[in-house]
Amino acid sequence: MEVPRHPWRRYFARLLDISLYGLPFLAVELLWFHIPIKTFDRWWFQLLNSYLAYGVMLLAEPFLLHFWATTPGKAVFGITVRDAQGEKLSLHWARRRTFEVFAYGMGCGVPWYSLWKEYQALKAAREGDRLEWEFGAEGKPERLEVPSGLSSWLAYGFLQLATLALTVVLVLLSLLPPHRGEGLTMAEFADNYNFYVRRFSRETYLMDSGGGLTDNPEFHARELWNDPDGALRWSPIYEGEELTGYRYVLDTDTAYYRLDPAYQFYGTWAFFGSLPETSCFDLIPWQWEALLEEQALNFDFSYRGLRLTRRAEARGFGESWDNTAGLLVAPQGEKGHIYLEFTVTKE
Repeated sequence: MEVPRHPWRRYFARLLDISLYGLPFLAVELLWFHIPIKTFDRWWFQLLNSYLAYGVMLLAEPFLLHFWATTPGKAVFGITVRDAQGEKLSLHWARRRTFEVFAYGMGCGVPWYSLWKEYQALKAAREGDRLEWEFGAEGKPERLEVPSGLSSWLAYGFLQLATLALTVVLVLLSLLPPHRGEGLTMAEFADNYNFYVRRFSRETYLMDSGGGLTDNPEFHARELWNDPDGALRWSPIYEGEELTGYRYVLDTDTAYYRLDPAYQFYGTWAFFGSLPETSCFDLIPWQWEALLEEQALNFDFSYRGLRLTRRAEARGFGESWDNTAGLLVAPQGEKGHIYLEFTVTKE
């Protein structure tokens, strides 16, 4: 029986399968557990997610091969797997085959070792040798059909892009805050604010239910540059009985102060994300961060149906705010005065 070629088609079919197997876990991590974004970059978390996908592969793939003789990735390339008689694999052999692919072809997912095993499998396939898992019951070679053609590569590219797009949508959906709807209370605003602080793993304050800033225990230290004497406090803005936005005001004497737009970013999102008309596609973090960071010290502008204003005054620090990258330090033994007001309201 002729040995099937096209090892790269088989390899990319496997990659697509692993991507699909991991999507349900990604959705749960983002939408249910709200895992911080930076956690996904850590090697141990990536390894954990890989083994979760491998677990789905070992459990689900035998049934796919038994009932349909293919998997989603294989189906894109038109690949089918049958026994020596041309029948679909028995469930017992499908389980054994899947485990042997994982053990011999993927090196059990062990970093670096798996690359070596994949290279060995690629080399053997290109030389026309049968791989360990391609011998079915009684040692008879299975029938593996791997068609050629450009259309399968186009289909593969489309599905990989669709998988990537779905991943991006899941990430954006995970940025919608826990409290949405009109009439956001102060406690709900604080929950939304803290949701974003934790979501982006920023080393900054949390907010208490009254709108004041409080210690963030995840970082084991209080950063005093931004909120001297605990003077900064958020409060709602009403027009009649309608909630139209939120503001914070800082009016205090201090020996030092650093202007940090993070408070404005989280406060803006805590309110904007709560509005019913806000969709996940409106919450692109780097757009909002860049928008706030590029503004002058005092500003008043509109963006996506919001009006954002900031008024800042500083006296007694010896240098103007514009020349210190937002950091003010009073002469030794003295204090300067800070007035800072930021508002985010519906237009």
